[in-house]
Amino acid sequence: MSSPAAKSGRPAYDSRLVRRIFDRRAATFGEVAFLPREISQRMRERLDYIKVSPASMLDAGCGVGDDLPRLRERFPETPLVGVDLSHAMLARALPQAAGDPGWRRLLPAALQRSLGVRGPRLAQADFAALPFADGAFDFIWSNLALHWHSQPDSVLPEWQRVLEPNGLLMFSTLGPDTLRELRAACAEAEAALGIAPPAARVIDFVDMHDLGDMLVESGFEIPVMDQ
Repeated sequence: MSSPAAKSGRPAYDSRLVRRIFDRRAATFGEVAFLPREISQRMRERLDYIKVSPASMLDAGCGVGDDLPRLRERFPETPLVGVDLSHAMLARALPQAAGDPGWRRLLPAALQRSLGVRGPRLAQADFAALPFADGAFDFIWSNLALHWHSQPDSVLPEWQRVLEPNGLLMFSTLGPDTLRELRAACAEAEAALGIAPPAARVIDFVDMHDLGDMLVESGFEIPVMDQ
């Protein structure tokens, strides 16, 4: 039986490296996150075609928390949890997770609950090892995060585990045509300089059809792919 790394065709996963990358980027990530914001808007538009009233939500790879208030606005009564590998990104997400006017956060916890102050909770975790019980959520949202994990075929079964039967998984990820110009430019420069190319200078992104196969193998039903 092949290992997850072999099945996905990507190098062995080093969560420490990815965490360091995003810890360094956290302070300025919001200044350049135009693409995640655009994709998030398109994902929310797709929700208009799906009749869903979740009882619990997970934002897998919430980053600095840009999607948290928007998800909470759409589903104001639904408890929401944001998960990310980077502690520094989660620290930036705290103001977004608060969600409500600042004066409410000064009230006693019991009074906050009576006023409906139910801001998202945050947790630091690897996508493939989530600290939640089976079926803890009936809606999982993930925006441009899955491609940072080198073993998506380990992540998807874990998402399926924490997703309630008949729940909804909605995620976006980059495909194999992403950064192809950069990949070609690096290869051309290395060839011109006579430099032996390293294993990879650009992430190998998983093809949409392969993701569909992984979803089915992980136990998901009726996968709908959009490009």
